[in-house]
Amino acid sequence: MKHFMMRFSVTSLLLLTIFVSRAQISGTNSVLSISANSATVVDAGLTLSGTGNISNMTVQITGGYISGVNGDILSYTATLPGGMASSYDNVHGVLRFYGSTSISNWQTILRTVTLTTTSSSCYSQKRNVTFVLGDKLFNPTNGHFYVKSGTYTNWVDTKNAASETSYYGRKGYLTTLTSKDENNFVWGMTVYTYNWIGASDDYTQINSALNRTVYANQSASDGNFHWITGPEVGMPISTGHTWSSGPNSVNNSHMNWESSNPDDYPTLNSSVPGEENYVELFDWSGEWNDIGSRNAEGIYEYGDMPQDNPQTAHSTRNIIISSGVSSGVITGGDVSVCPGSNSTVLTLTGLTGSVVRWESSPDANFLYATTISNTTTSLTVTNISQTTFYRAIVNSSSPSSCSNLPTSSTKINVTNTITGNIVADDNNVCATGIVHLTLYGNQTDILKWQRSTSSTFASSVTDISNTTAFLNEQANSTGTFYYRAQVQNSGCGSPQFTPGITINIVTGTPSVGGNVDSKTFCGGSNSGTLTLTGKTGSVNNWQQSTDNGLVWTNISNTGSTNSFSGISATT
Repeated sequence: MKHFMMRFSVTSLLLLTIFVSRAQISGTNSVLSISANSATVVDAGLTLSGTGNISNMTVQITGGYISGVNGDILSYTATLPGGMASSYDNVHGVLRFYGSTSISNWQTILRTVTLTTTSSSCYSQKRNVTFVLGDKLFNPTNGHFYVKSGTYTNWVDTKNAASETSYYGRKGYLTTLTSKDENNFVWGMTVYTYNWIGASDDYTQINSALNRTVYANQSASDGNFHWITGPEVGMPISTGHTWSSGPNSVNNSHMNWESSNPDDYPTLNSSVPGEENYVELFDWSGEWNDIGSRNAEGIYEYGDMPQDNPQTAHSTRNIIISSGVSSGVITGGDVSVCPGSNSTVLTLTGLTGSVVRWESSPDANFLYATTISNTTTSLTVTNISQTTFYRAIVNSSSPSSCSNLPTSSTKINVTNTITGNIVADDNNVCATGIVHLTLYGNQTDILKWQRSTSSTFASSVTDISNTTAFLNEQANSTGTFYYRAQVQNSGCGSPQFTPGITINIVTGTPSVGGNVDSKTFCGGSNSGTLTLTGKTGSVNNWQQSTDNGLVWTNISNTGSTNSFSGISATT
């Protein structure tokens, strides 16, 4: 059955949507016990559902991976259909399947995927294997998905291309790197290339991201780097260049500038804006560089956009190696705590031997490891302020002698309050029109919204009972109004307010989007005409979407009807 629908846009939008399901994946929840150095099927009960063919599959070792030619191996025993291929990346533990086939064929193939752990007994005991629909990589720390663009274009074109993609109900964007762990995860995807990320100090990009004039010109914005994309859209990152006592993090934002950057080369003069307004990730160090005109690949990211309606696109199997290892397993981790005052007890169980020390790191790969002088099997972690990973370094005596063996790591997640930014569809709204606001980047619960005629919210404050990231409110009188949201981490600290946003309600009659009829077809050829009724104002253009309304493509048509034919998917 095929459905076709359109969206009409002038000053307001009408969305007619039908949920589209291409595929879903689910796996076995129980922990799998395997023997070392023995190929074992990861999940014989893995289930894929949906209709039609889908392209590509990815299987990752997302926890405890031992790399290298003598490391852990993912393989499979199924016979691939004609035209399909596979490859295994033994640096990152990623098995990729290429080609398109039916969902039932994919289920058969993935049910034969095996894990063979390293033949050495001196390695950690836990593994996690994740099955991912399509060609994306899954980050278990934040639940987001990533893929390289595969094309070399300038920053602006790469940013725009990312925003025109989607992944199983998640809108795409040029990646935003907000922690050391995420920074290193994305760095691991880069091989001998420069890679665009979604940051810039270009005043036109910042103003566009926030949909209002924040900086009047480049001299005003120069050195003030912001996230331009993703859930963090509009959030400041750092101020200043290396030649002007910079860079300086804003609100403890993560930044990973290379030691001589940002330098705004070639204009090293604080009174003259330079030419390097976009940010790239160096493949050789994972550090950032400001640069101007260059063609590079981009990293696309998917996850946590307010418009998302995510479908299940991955399944993870937890694995314990029951023989040939002796590091033990840490319990008590994988919990969330409030920043500041907190206490978590981690316990190492199953070790025959002694603890040399413990280690902590802000990233899962322990590239920034800090030594903790503790030789017991118990570690009490107190008063941490950022998400941190922990592991023990042990000397094992059974079943073989292993020195300085790292255990698998565990994570303590710190739920810092990040209020986010409010973006308006339009900061100038006609009287009786609709104020459309969206809260981006908050890592909190939304308690309520507020409206006031005071920019400081010192008086005339009206509470709005809305706990979603979207506020749509009719403008009933002219004047200048200010909006903000109140947010709070569940059980952590006091409620906080987002920065306010200014909305001007002006005299005038707002346009009305009207309604578009829907059409339904059952297979075969199709054609017809969609009709717009009930609108006021003129038609700028029509738009169509094939991903449930996340990404829209313009149709050059200014009429009240739109003809279509040969629609092959829900649109």
